[in-house]
Amino acid sequence: WWIAQLLEKNIPATKILSSWKGCERSYHDFDFEGHVVEVKTTMTKEPRKVTINNERQLNPKGLLSLHLLVLSAIRSAKGGLSLPEMVESINSKFETLPGCYIKFNQCLQKAGYIHSHADDYKDTFTISKNELFAVKDDFPRITNFPDGIGDIKYSLTVSVLKKFLINTENYISDRISS
Repeated sequence: WWIAQLLEKNIPATKILSSWKGCERSYHDFDFEGHVVEVKTTMTKEPRKVTINNERQLNPKGLLSLHLLVLSAIRSAKGGLSLPEMVESINSKFETLPGCYIKFNQCLQKAGYIHSHADDYKDTFTISKNELFAVKDDFPRITNFPDGIGDIKYSLTVSVLKKFLINTENYISDRISS
């Protein structure tokens, strides 16, 4: 979904794909030369929660900026997209860019998406909300822990993040487009 949004904003495909680090099992999903976006999707009812999978995902140390993009998805019988439909939509944008087409599909494979299993992904979804939060100051997160503690996984309630909400369009034009 994030890749599709960036393509719609005319961010160069090569820039998007080179920033996609989540498929490589990196700590963060996208890194635009130090401006990092961690993407989380939730289908939970209120209170909406996202799972933070390790102690480094929301640690901005060494980064120019860190943002959390929360996508709230709902299963939809009509009007939504399945995962294979989303993949195909993005692939169609790369048809005239063979290098990007190849890179995108390599990244999908690294992330565990297998084209031959596309028929198994029948459910369709709609993004009901997309919210971008600046991870800074007193943003709730676990970053300090004693030696010997690791593999930290925790839930974060989205409703407590309201004061960190920023405009996605502005973020894209200020941090990614430039």
